[in-house]
Amino acid sequence: HVVFVTVAIMLLSLVLPIEAFSAVEKRAFGQTNMECDPLQITCPDDITIECSQSAAPTVTGFPTITGGCPPFDTTYVDERCPGSVHVLYIIARTWIVTDCQGMQAVCSQSISVVDNTPPQITCPPDVEFSCDNVGDFGEPVVEDNCDRNPTVTYADSIIYMHDPEVCPYEYVMIRTWTATDRAGNSSSCTQKIVISDSEAPRITFCPEDQTVACDDEIASLPHATAVDNCNPELDQVPLEYSYQVIRKPGGGPCEHKIVRLWEFHDGCCNRSVCQQVVTVKDTIPPTLVCAPDDTIGCQEEPIFTDPEISDNCTLEPTLTVVLTDTIVDPTGGGLTFRRCWKGIDDCGNESDTCCQRIYQPFCMEYCSFTIGGWGSKCPRSQADDPYSTQPGCIRDHYFDQVFPDGVTIGVEGDPDGHFAKWITAEAVKDFLPDGGTPSYLTSDLINPTTTPAGVLASQVLALHLNREYSCYGVFQTVGLSSGISCYGDFVIPDDCGKFAGMTVDEFLEIADLAVGGKLDVLEPYGATLSDVNCTATCLNELYVDCHRHDDCHCDGHSPGDCDSCATHDEGLSEDKVAMSSQRSELSLHANPNPVAGKTMITFSLPASGSALLEIYDIQGRRIKTLTRARLDEGLHSVTWYGDDDNGKPVSPGVYFCRLRFETGSGKLEKLIKL
Repeated sequence: HVVFVTVAIMLLSLVLPIEAFSAVEKRAFGQTNMECDPLQITCPDDITIECSQSAAPTVTGFPTITGGCPPFDTTYVDERCPGSVHVLYIIARTWIVTDCQGMQAVCSQSISVVDNTPPQITCPPDVEFSCDNVGDFGEPVVEDNCDRNPTVTYADSIIYMHDPEVCPYEYVMIRTWTATDRAGNSSSCTQKIVISDSEAPRITFCPEDQTVACDDEIASLPHATAVDNCNPELDQVPLEYSYQVIRKPGGGPCEHKIVRLWEFHDGCCNRSVCQQVVTVKDTIPPTLVCAPDDTIGCQEEPIFTDPEISDNCTLEPTLTVVLTDTIVDPTGGGLTFRRCWKGIDDCGNESDTCCQRIYQPFCMEYCSFTIGGWGSKCPRSQADDPYSTQPGCIRDHYFDQVFPDGVTIGVEGDPDGHFAKWITAEAVKDFLPDGGTPSYLTSDLINPTTTPAGVLASQVLALHLNREYSCYGVFQTVGLSSGISCYGDFVIPDDCGKFAGMTVDEFLEIADLAVGGKLDVLEPYGATLSDVNCTATCLNELYVDCHRHDDCHCDGHSPGDCDSCATHDEGLSEDKVAMSSQRSELSLHANPNPVAGKTMITFSLPASGSALLEIYDIQGRRIKTLTRARLDEGLHSVTWYGDDDNGKPVSPGVYFCRLRFETGSGKLEKLIKL
């Protein structure tokens, strides 16, 4: 800063020669040609002052003037310059004196402004807070003689009351406040801040006393939880705890008490305790799951399956048989074998009784007659005997009862098929037996004595007669069997050809379609009309004289009396010939079979190629495609879950799994769906 100051000094006692002033200067004094000594000015000594002092000349001094021609005009100019260390700044003061002649003289003075006085600081009072409610520590009061805004800082020194690794929330903090002015002068004071943790952990959940069945359940019971007031990170997180399980004296394995004890520590010597009393008392009995009821063949031995037993506490509960008995079917159909069990655990708890029942039908007393028998004439001596066992007499005596509308083979009412119908017993006698190569009907016929279907029509008609007369109860009426043994329910044995596993009723549906000219029904089974004829012949001859005959086999040969079962290679379809040539290389097998829920179908291919695996029902309708892909040579498997292409479970009955290979070969497996 430059300051201009004018100081007028009149030295009346000083006499200067008039020649010392110029004319102008002389004019200033009202005279001319005044002579004066040379004008000189001597500044006051350099001076150092405190920042709180005034820098006015009255403090720092005035210059001394000699010579010159009065009066004098005296001024000074101040310039502020930077200082160093405690010198805040330096005033460079320039004094200028001018006499009446206009003569000037100049001198300089240095004024150092210093600050050697530190600020005054007063600390806030000592304070104490809880660790979860720390308030304001306060601010110091600071004053300085020169600096309106000294810099205030602090440094903390912490003294922990416990191991800081365990309890970092309880300590004494010494805070040193320091005020420093702009000259670097400083002063300090200290404040004591105490942070304490005197609150125990807060238990947020303590399990109530309860009763459990066994010791193993204790491990799955919930634990107590707590939170601490000083650790914000544990606001919603369980604290660590020590945990004990104390078994109370007394009791036994089935009834006793256990104390669960939790002790929560916050690390600052504060703790909380929670306990739960658990009564262990096993009152839950074992669980039994009996095997499903079963049905066995009339000559099989009943074999019971032990139930599955489990218990909540006892690893190996005791399984005890409480009942084994046999119940006779009041309708005379068979026997029910029953076995019941119960389970007992180590604490004496008994389960409910569980029973398995195995039903065994009485062996059926089936009867059948051949095409010759049904076509025989009733002897005159037995013509009026309703109890005659001669097949021609049985036919005549009961035909109108069994077939009030006549007996039909083939497909009636279908424009794509044909049928033959015999209205009277006499018409049946006149037709049977009819021979010739197995074929199919080409027109609808009433009471024919021969048909284009050859021997197949005779065998299918005879099988209808055997089925209906047995199911109607005629054989029981005439004393051939002790009960009604419906041949329609009979399951075709393996020796009777490709339709083994079906019931007679199921086979007759196929046979009627085939003899009626709808040959596509045979495609899923890889069968021909000769195969249908052989199975029908086998069934008609199987129970002649009401005794089982096992001398008929539909295997391409006709041993014994089963001459009409013979099949010839020229009657086989191309698929069947191809299949027989590949039999040693192509395989198909289902396990388990019968199918209760699902079955694994395993098949092998003789070479890499396209394979098609499908399920058909007994009427030749495709139910599900299991595989349609190009596969490598070797063994493959797929699971059938007893459903159709839409995932809907199929009805119980007979189904066929057919494998086709790209070479034209194939394989067929019969499935029984329970």
